[in-house]
Amino acid sequence: MKPGRFTPLGFVLDKFREHYQSLEHPDTLVVPYILTCAAYLEAKLNDSLFSYSIQKHGEDVAEAMISLALPKKLSVDFPHLPLAR
Repeated sequence: MKPGRFTPLGFVLDKFREHYQSLEHPDTLVVPYILTCAAYLEAKLNDSLFSYSIQKHGEDVAEAMISLALPKKLSVDFPHLPLAR
């Protein structure tokens, strides 16, 4: 896959992981890699949460859900997302 105008974060994470694993002492990249993975997962959650909320409750509620902090999204809203696609 060639990076285009918009490079999917999953692609970037794969490249970051490859570079991380190729280093002899990758300790300096542990925290940035974990934070990048967490950001990717939150972005995926936001996409699903926004799509679900906009269909079920409308745009105002969907935008409010997205503005919640990650722990609140997981504790309050995650049980309401459909698990199967």
